[in-house]
Amino acid sequence: MAKTQILLVTPEGLDHKMITFRLENEGYNVISCKNKSDVDRAFILHKPKLIIFKNLAGLIVKDFINLLATSDIEKLPLILIETVSDSFLGVNEFQPRVNDRILSPVSPKELLGKIEELLHQKLSFQRMA
Repeated sequence: MAKTQILLVTPEGLDHKMITFRLENEGYNVISCKNKSDVDRAFILHKPKLIIFKNLAGLIVKDFINLLATSDIEKLPLILIETVSDSFLGVNEFQPRVNDRILSPVSPKELLGKIEELLHQKLSFQRMA
């Protein structure tokens, strides 16, 4: 059976390494992206089922959400990794597009629970359509 593809849009660092490690250990295929062109390319090549996003230098939340709104990527569930300072970046302005949020530093158990729940909801919705 093919592994579920998850798009991870985060800067390199401890969160990124830990998230990648835990998701791969749980059987997910993690596609890492660092900028808009990476996201565009990954979406076309890998057809991810979910996006995990953390603010990136050069690709702030507003720009990322605008990218999602102009493509088929907008149909994917989105988990936003927030920091305390994200409230100053206007993250709340995009709340309707974000399916779930998690505070950094990320709890692997909590993140896995959110991923499973969103993927289950998406699957249930597709069956009803």
